[in-house]
Parts: sequence; C-alpha cells; structure tokens
Amino acid sequence: MADTPFWLDSDLEEANVDPNILAIGDSWFWYLFNNILTPLNNMINTGDKMTSNMLVRGALGAEVDAFVDTTFLDQLDEDLGVVRDQNGDIDVLNYDIEAVFLSGGGNDVVDDNLRHILNPDNTGVTQPEDCFNQTNFDDRLNRIRSNYNNLIDFVQLRQPNAKIFMHCYDYAPPTGVKFLNFVGGWLREPMEDANIDPALYMGVVHVLIDNLISIMEDISQHDNNIFFINSTGALPSINDWANELHPTSIGFTHVLERRWRPVLQHAGLI
Repeated sequence: MADTPFWLDSDLEEANVDPNILAIGDSWFWYLFNNILTPLNNMINTGDKMTSNMLVRGALGAEVDAFVDTTFLDQLDEDLGVVRDQNGDIDVLNYDIEAVFLSGGGNDVVDDNLRHILNPDNTGVTQPEDCFNQTNFDDRLNRIRSNYNNLIDFVQLRQPNAKIFMHCYDYAPPTGVKFLNFVGGWLREPMEDANIDPALYMGVVHVLIDNLISIMEDISQHDNNIFFINSTGALPSINDWANELHPTSIGFTHVLERRWRPVLQHAGLI
C-alpha cells in the first residue's frame, strides 16, 4: 500500500511494488500543489476493499489525443503488465490492474481549442449554444469520443477485468483567474475575443461540460465495467476554485466526497 500515488517511475521502482491502479489524465491528476488523486488514493486505502498502488500517466495540459499517441500507448502497454513473446503477441500479464481512472477532454475544448469551436464574432447573440461553430464543435466532440473509445479498447484488450472510471469535471467559473496569475486564458479570454455577452459565459461552460457528459454517459452504458462519475454541481461556491479550471485542495476533496465516493462504492472499489 502506497501513501501517495506514483507520479515518477523511480518512486515506483524504489517502492518495489507493481501497480494495481492506473490513473491516466490531465491536470486534474497532475495539478501542482493539489489534485484529486492524493485524496482518492487515501480514500481507497482507508476503505475495506483493496489497497492502492497507483501509477499516474499523462501530463498537465494533455488533450485526449495524447493518450492514444503511439509512443504513449507503447508505454501504457508495459504499464498494463503486458509481456510479449518474440512475435510481439501478448504472452503473459505480470500483474492485474484492478482500476483505471481517466481524466481528459477538458483541454480539448479550452484556450485555443475553444477559440476554434466558437464563432469568431458573437455580437448580438443571446443564447449560449448559438455561440458555437457547430461544424467545428461536432468535429472536436467526435474526436474526443473516438479517442476515449480507442483508449478504453486498448486497456480492455489487455486487462479485461479492470474497472474503468471517467469523470466530467464541474462547471468551472470563467473568471479569468490564472494559475499563479500567469498560466491560464482557458475560458474567459477566448469568450471575450469572440465578443460573447458576459451574461452568457457560464452558459457556454455548461454547453461544453454537458457535451462531455453526453459522450461519457453513452460510453459507460455499453459495459458494466465502465463507470461515469458526473461531478457537476459538486462545487457551487467560487471559493472552491483556485482558478478557471482547477479546484482548491478543499474543492478537490468536495468533488471526491460528493460525487466520486458513491460511484466507487457502487463499483466495489471502496
């Protein structure tokens, strides 16, 4: 049982353990100072179902494309315990992965990606859904869906009994607040550049998140080992947000307790 997730291979090697949980994701898994994985690791370890040796893959700012990149999948093949024979076929599994957590899709629809899926000039537009270039938005959503399906298929081919968990973030406040007042520009700035009425900003965020929800709900309905965590509404207070995309440490704990815990209990993980 590891007290913290393993973000570094060297830490996993030093602990001399095999992973039994994989966490593949973006900044909600990699955010500096606080993220959702540390309290998740603690929640699993204090339950009575299993202990956690959690290996983390991904990166800050990662889009889902990165998780189906050939180089990434080569590493993931190894992370999933696969040993191949001389013909390159799966020979044996070194260990079993009990759970895989996925965090992705957010970076695919913010910053410059948000600029691409918004109409360039929304002067006079009165409904949030009308602020989008629907062709570009549909293309982006289809790409997210395809990448999720391909990643899940890759995992299940190697670890068919692993339970897979996806989440949809929450309705992030488009305040313009950046990480350390330096890194950001994810939501408010693209909407300002697209001349969107500030009264519609939150509605645009709802359109983004609700479409991610639709993708993940659909994927999860086709397999009893795939679980969707609808984390929306967990953070109604602006004080729970450190910036436009990331909760505070307390905020992450609220998301975990209010939305993740019931799903993890239902899945028998805790």
